[in-house]
Amino acid sequence: MRNVDSWWKQILKFFTPLPREKSKAAIQKEIYEKAWKESAVVLKKYDTPKPKKDKKPAAKKTKVTRIKKKK
Repeated sequence: MRNVDSWWKQILKFFTPLPREKSKAAIQKEIYEKAWKESAVVLKKYDTPKPKKDKKPAAKKTKVTRIKKKK
Protein backbone atom coordinates (compact mmCIF):
# COMPACT_ATOMS: atom_id res chain seq x y z
CA MET A 1 0.00 0.00 0.00
CA ARG A 2 2.84 2.34 0.77
CA ASN A 3 4.27 2.04 -2.75
CA VAL A 4 0.90 2.92 -4.25
CA ASP A 5 0.62 6.09 -2.15
CA SER A 6 4.09 7.26 -3.02
CA TRP A 7 3.56 6.41 -6.70
CA TRP A 8 0.27 8.29 -6.74
CA LYS A 9 1.81 11.27 -4.92
CA GLN A 10 4.60 11.45 -7.50
CA ILE A 11 2.05 11.54 -10.35
CA LEU A 12 0.07 14.27 -8.59
CA LYS A 13 3.23 16.23 -7.92
CA PHE A 14 4.20 15.95 -11.60
CA PHE A 15 0.87 17.28 -12.85
CA THR A 16 0.37 19.91 -10.16
CA PRO A 17 1.27 23.32 -11.59
CA LEU A 18 4.18 25.12 -10.04
CA PRO A 19 3.33 28.11 -7.87
CA ARG A 20 2.91 31.27 -9.89
CA GLU A 21 5.83 33.58 -9.92
CA LYS A 22 5.24 37.19 -9.20
CA SER A 23 4.07 39.19 -12.15
CA LYS A 24 6.52 41.51 -13.85
CA ALA A 25 4.60 44.56 -12.62
CA ALA A 26 4.77 43.37 -9.01
CA ILE A 27 8.52 42.80 -9.30
CA GLN A 28 9.04 46.26 -10.80
CA LYS A 29 6.93 47.80 -8.06
CA GLU A 30 9.05 46.09 -5.40
CA ILE A 31 12.25 47.28 -7.03
CA TYR A 32 10.87 50.82 -7.29
CA GLU A 33 9.81 50.91 -3.63
CA LYS A 34 13.15 49.53 -2.48
CA ALA A 35 15.05 52.10 -4.56
CA TRP A 36 12.79 54.86 -3.25
CA LYS A 37 13.51 53.93 0.37
CA GLU A 38 17.25 53.63 -0.24
CA SER A 39 17.42 56.97 -2.01
CA ALA A 40 15.82 58.89 0.83
CA VAL A 41 18.06 61.67 2.08
CA VAL A 42 18.14 62.66 5.70
CA LEU A 43 19.08 66.29 6.16
CA LYS A 44 20.61 67.68 9.28
CA LYS A 45 18.88 70.57 10.94
CA TYR A 46 20.20 73.79 9.46
CA ASP A 47 20.81 76.65 11.84
CA THR A 48 20.84 80.04 10.21
CA PRO A 49 24.33 81.61 10.41
CA LYS A 50 24.78 84.30 13.05
CA PRO A 51 24.11 87.72 11.60
CA LYS A 52 27.20 89.70 10.79
CA LYS A 53 28.02 92.38 13.24
CA ASP A 54 27.32 95.84 11.96
CA LYS A 55 30.37 97.74 10.91
CA LYS A 56 31.38 100.59 13.12
CA PRO A 57 30.10 103.83 11.75
CA ALA A 58 32.71 105.71 9.78
CA ALA A 59 34.28 108.68 11.50
CA LYS A 60 32.48 111.86 10.67
CA LYS A 61 34.41 113.97 8.30
CA THR A 62 34.36 117.66 8.88
CA LYS A 63 34.46 119.93 5.96
CA VAL A 64 37.43 122.24 6.08
CA THR A 65 36.94 125.61 4.54
CA ARG A 66 39.59 128.25 4.19
CA ILE A 67 38.87 131.63 5.36
CA LYS A 68 40.79 134.36 3.66
CA LYS A 69 42.32 136.86 5.94
CA LYS A 70 41.61 140.44 5.27
CA LYS A 71 44.63 142.51 4.59
